[in-house]
Amino acid sequence: MNLISGIQKTYLAFLYSKHRLMFFFVITFIFLQMFFTWKGVETIPFFSFGMYSAPHDASVILKKYVIKFDGKEFLLEKNSKQIATSMVEKNLRLYQLLIDSNTTSAVPRTIKKRFGNLVNSEQMSFLVSRIWNDRQTIEKFPCWLKVYFHKRLEQDFNSLTVQVKYFQWIENEYSCVRTEPLFECRYEQ
Repeated sequence: MNLISGIQKTYLAFLYSKHRLMFFFVITFIFLQMFFTWKGVETIPFFSFGMYSAPHDASVILKKYVIKFDGKEFLLEKNSKQIATSMVEKNLRLYQLLIDSNTTSAVPRTIKKRFGNLVNSEQMSFLVSRIWNDRQTIEKFPCWLKVYFHKRLEQDFNSLTVQVKYFQWIENEYSCVRTEPLFECRYEQ
């Protein structure tokens, strides 16, 4: 079998001969995926090998967010019908990250690195402002969370406290190694 007859039997050759529009969609997808891979952007359905290549470290410290209304602990897991548990936990993790990093992040730097030569500085500022939060926006999060819980649970409360409990694998079980406050808000009724 020579090279030409081998190429003629490929899926792309068949697609080109029978469905040219679909052929161009597939070729465009392949080139865009190659471009994203070259730029270092992880896209579905393809991800970087580095996402899955590191072994699990048993000494990793896990976090659990404890939410209290008027001093009483609220269990997200038991109220998952009213509260989008994963959304609340993700937002609490992001809030903590932003507070810990003083609202600085690699996101604006990554945007500038990947798209800096494609857009001007005004467009870059617009992109960063739409994708990343500034300090004033971040400081509004506790109030937003209070309103979210109030609407979802349909109950009033005077204070909202969020703590972070850190767990570590010690002697075949996860044990709480420390607890830190994330924020506490008191509200007037």
